[in-house]
Amino acid sequence: MRIPFDLLAALLALETVRELYAKNPAWYWFETTSGEAVLALCCFWVLSWLLYEWAARRTEWAIRWGNNPSGSRLTQTAEGHSLAPPRRHPMETHARLATAAQVLSVVMYVGFIFAFAWPQKTQDWMTALVTPGPFAVVAGSQFIGGILDLGPFAVAMLLALLPRHRVLHAELGRKTRIWKWLSFELRLTFPPLVLWFAFYACMDLAALVLPEQTVKAVLTQSWLTVLLGAGVLVVFALAIMPWLMVRLWHARPMEDTELHARMQALLRRSGVKARAILEWGPGGTGFANACVLGPWAPFRYILISPGLMRLLSPEECEAVIAHEIGHVRHGHLGLLVFVILGLAAFSDLILRGMKLIEIEGPIEQSAMLMLLIVIYLRLLFGFVMRRCERQSDLSSAELMGTPTPLITALEKLALLSGNIREVYSWHHDSIARRVERLAALGSDPEAMQRYHKSLRRMRWGLLGFSFVSVALMLTMALKYPEESEEMKREDTPAMVVIKQDERAGRS
Repeated sequence: MRIPFDLLAALLALETVRELYAKNPAWYWFETTSGEAVLALCCFWVLSWLLYEWAARRTEWAIRWGNNPSGSRLTQTAEGHSLAPPRRHPMETHARLATAAQVLSVVMYVGFIFAFAWPQKTQDWMTALVTPGPFAVVAGSQFIGGILDLGPFAVAMLLALLPRHRVLHAELGRKTRIWKWLSFELRLTFPPLVLWFAFYACMDLAALVLPEQTVKAVLTQSWLTVLLGAGVLVVFALAIMPWLMVRLWHARPMEDTELHARMQALLRRSGVKARAILEWGPGGTGFANACVLGPWAPFRYILISPGLMRLLSPEECEAVIAHEIGHVRHGHLGLLVFVILGLAAFSDLILRGMKLIEIEGPIEQSAMLMLLIVIYLRLLFGFVMRRCERQSDLSSAELMGTPTPLITALEKLALLSGNIREVYSWHHDSIARRVERLAALGSDPEAMQRYHKSLRRMRWGLLGFSFVSVALMLTMALKYPEESEEMKREDTPAMVVIKQDERAGRS
């Protein structure tokens, strides 16, 4: 599963714009019709696709005329041709250009939904289609509204995958049918949406099943809303998400081979419990990866792709599985869940602090939250993940008795993935630095223990930060309940219908 920063930023912007129009239903930059909004939507899709197409064409130019697969380039000298110093790898070039395209695409999406009041228009369409009638409750559905409101950006992300498929074909020589590749890429990219829509589905279900007074009583108690939200997140991460990912990614049992028996023996020797070791990923796409799902043993799965097993020797496959087991042995999965909770609570504290100093504009709050997303995910979260990856590398060396199998596995993957050995990854670091760390520490038990000790201090510090942030957020919610109460009251389906009638009367 990837972490799509552009999708997270789009979700944040959408929630901010929804809040703005909920508080100011008559506020517009300029009056627009539904036809004009649809035309602007089509323009947004075209411009977004052109940005990613530009990034792909620049990369293709670098592949064909700039760099060879090793990153060096041929130059003409008096004695003939020679290799000049290496330039940036084409895939790193594409990653940087794609990041710039993502930023611009998010900015255009925010401008579109902000200027054309897209959330209000989708609400108008839902209300006009189903009210009056037996399906009037759909007019206030958070789930359906979320699909309609985020749909434009989801389509833009889908269009962005088309040029990327062409770049991978040019750089790695992967001749994969585009629909097969797209299907798998979407299943890897969009799982973060599952949690977001799960919250909305729970809200819709509560509105249908529970008495209206009960729902209002819960929504007007901000501390209770916070606890329920945190509870849903923890339960979803512990049990529902792993079960769902296994089915979404079409994971399947491994054949009863010698390699499977060796992996099972390694799992028993480690003392880590898991429901199964499964295969995942479509064949013929060049996909080579492994992962572990589930902080809780009853819902934990270890996944490895057939492509990876074909590329590596049995001992190297064991080393990769030992790396994934290392994530479990050192509590990385549970740590990430609590870090996310802590970061969410800390963000809420910052927003409450902005309100206390009378900075309450949704634009200012949105800018602050986007800045926090960059700081949290790309800096703090990335730093934590890189340290965890290094610890899992060392844990693999401990479990295997030597770092050599994992080193050779990493070197093979770097070579067969387009010689990406020096390409930096914000969450895994470069393969070159991982190999260097493994070679330096992987055969020294004392050095590995010192590294594990430093990670334990970091883990306890992050857990303490998360606990304090959540406790302070609950305290603030208890001390200042009127702010959340007002916000919830304005967002109820009844108020939405009233605001629709008000706008209809003014027009």
